[in-house]
Amino acid sequence: MPGIDWRRALDNVDGQRLRLEKRAGSFVREYGSAPHLLRGALNGGDHALLQSLAHNLKSSAAYVGALELSGAAGRLEHDLRAGKYDQVGVQVPSLVAAAELVLAGLAGLAAAALPPALDPRALAEVVQRLDACLRADDARAEDALAELEALLAGSAHAADLEPVRRAVGDIEYHAALAPLAALALRLGLQPGLQPGLQPPLSTAGRSC
Repeated sequence: MPGIDWRRALDNVDGQRLRLEKRAGSFVREYGSAPHLLRGALNGGDHALLQSLAHNLKSSAAYVGALELSGAAGRLEHDLRAGKYDQVGVQVPSLVAAAELVLAGLAGLAAAALPPALDPRALAEVVQRLDACLRADDARAEDALAELEALLAGSAHAADLEPVRRAVGDIEYHAALAPLAALALRLGLQPGLQPGLQPPLSTAGRSC
């Protein structure tokens, strides 16, 4: 990614990628408006705001491995502290360009780190099919379970599949019905479902 030294960034978080992804998201949220603010401060001749923004960007950018951005911010801060205002008109646009480059890259990283949004319709279709296969003692329950695992991967509900997975693995298909019904409730697919009674999830679309 242009403008990012990943080795330095990972060193700053002890090599923990998840921490780096979270830091990337925090940086984007905190400094997403920095280019706009820098331009406004430059146009308004607000040297105090420019200095404050440059100071904050210098340290935060270094932490996420954006060394070029950190260096540009440091140079601007140094010149402003020294009262050297003649270069501000050149330095600020360069700093803005560096910030926009880094923000775009980190926004992509932060977005990629998020689990995909769950598709209620796709979930409902797979859950209904899995339910039908389980009731019919059909081995295709394993295929439906694999599809459901893929849909829930990375979500807060992925761990809820473990009882279903265990029962299917033991070929105890009917034992998987109650935890599947409970999962459906948590997913909001069938609010009236009672796991203990194990009723059909739907009267339609239940072909295995």
